[in-house]
Amino acid sequence: MSAVRVRIAPSPTGPVHIGLARTALYNFLYARANDGCFILRIDDTDRARSTQESLDSILEAMRWLGLDWDEGPEKGGGLGPYLQSERSDRYRECVDQLVSDGKAYPCFCTPEEVQAGRQRMLETTGVGMYDRRCRDLDTTEARKRVETGESHTVRFKIPEGSVTVPDLIKGDVVVELRQVDDWVMVREDGSPLYNLCSAVDDADMEISHVIRGEEHFVNAVKQLLLFAALGRTPPRFAHLPLILGKDGKKLSKRVAQTNLLDYKRDGYPPEALINFFTLLGWGFDAERDLFTLSEAIERFDLAKLSKSGSILDEEKMLWMCGVYIRDMDTDALLDRVTPFLVAAGACTADDIASRRDWFRHLVTCYQERIQIYSELPEKASYLLRDGIDYDAKAEKNLRKNPEAATWLQEYRDALAGLPADAVIEQLEQHARDFAEAREIKFGHFVHPVRAALSGTAVGPGLFDIVSLLGRERVLDRLTKAAQWLQQ
Repeated sequence: MSAVRVRIAPSPTGPVHIGLARTALYNFLYARANDGCFILRIDDTDRARSTQESLDSILEAMRWLGLDWDEGPEKGGGLGPYLQSERSDRYRECVDQLVSDGKAYPCFCTPEEVQAGRQRMLETTGVGMYDRRCRDLDTTEARKRVETGESHTVRFKIPEGSVTVPDLIKGDVVVELRQVDDWVMVREDGSPLYNLCSAVDDADMEISHVIRGEEHFVNAVKQLLLFAALGRTPPRFAHLPLILGKDGKKLSKRVAQTNLLDYKRDGYPPEALINFFTLLGWGFDAERDLFTLSEAIERFDLAKLSKSGSILDEEKMLWMCGVYIRDMDTDALLDRVTPFLVAAGACTADDIASRRDWFRHLVTCYQERIQIYSELPEKASYLLRDGIDYDAKAEKNLRKNPEAATWLQEYRDALAGLPADAVIEQLEQHARDFAEAREIKFGHFVHPVRAALSGTAVGPGLFDIVSLLGRERVLDRLTKAAQWLQQ
């Protein structure tokens, strides 16, 4: 088997989406599984829409997911440059060769003439293609018109017959060429278009496999013909099935156009997303949905990719994120959530460094209660600030028993007599003794205390809350809750 060389070629014209992330991941996995080369190429021929900001976001997203490329921007490589905007001379050279060989031709038709011709073709043949009026112009005449500066595009001359597109996922697909237009390779302003650039780059960079979304299948026909016209060996194609919504239909615009970096900003563990995206068309085995990137590399096989669309279940994605968070080392998780705590204004990085044991305890309490990092500052807000408000369930638990105000005040006074460094086990036993002495069912006692201390009815263990809040805040909140009930 020849060396595996794969690539992704995103356009820096907007955010990185889920579809591109999956395509990049499958290319990366295939390269690593076969000791191959993973290339990042930037399709920036659309100069009007390409931005440095979009390019930076592509690089950031790739780095965040851990999809380290071997050749491309910031890395270089022997077959670059890897920005298409820097390869214009090479495209021009190939176009000149194709025109000279009679496999492409200048087209002098105006847009209006092209449209009129398409309409005539539609009416006479049922297919609205370019009517090829410039295809058979005398080559000498055409050359003179080009040399005098007459406005023109350059079109590829589609041969007769059919072409078979061998696809590693779809199988062999035969396409009748009478259905394929003489497509424009070069705009009137001289700028090259996608299919020309893509095929030339794939040939020059010795790409062995083109793994991409099935929306590009239509381009495979044009690119195969272009490879043949240039006398180059085409890569093998693998067109990935669509990613579908939970209803089995086309992915909603909201999800399809979500910026991948929004997941980063919201605190999705990248390892969980890698696991989840890998499953959008490929299965690890029949019994496991959770695996590491290294394990996926060991088993990844294009032959096992699904031929049908894959369902993107956002609930499962969040569940998977939660699983990864629960399995994290506590210190590692604290490092991951630190930027989110700081951004929320809950603390400073210096606070965390100086009170690391306290924050480790906080993270341990919420490790099984969050699915993404950004949830922690909100869920634990009552532990990170002085004042609290009672939500509806907390108010209900406070008012449920008419004796609650008395219990809270007496418990506050009892707690004041405990050593300030009492551990969780001591705090719990003290509370049980307090409730038993007053013949209060412990469950009935716990609910108003939790509401008084946290302002909510859910959260970690009550005595973790007592320990994290510290004596002064616990006493203060019990007093205020008792007073609130007595109003």
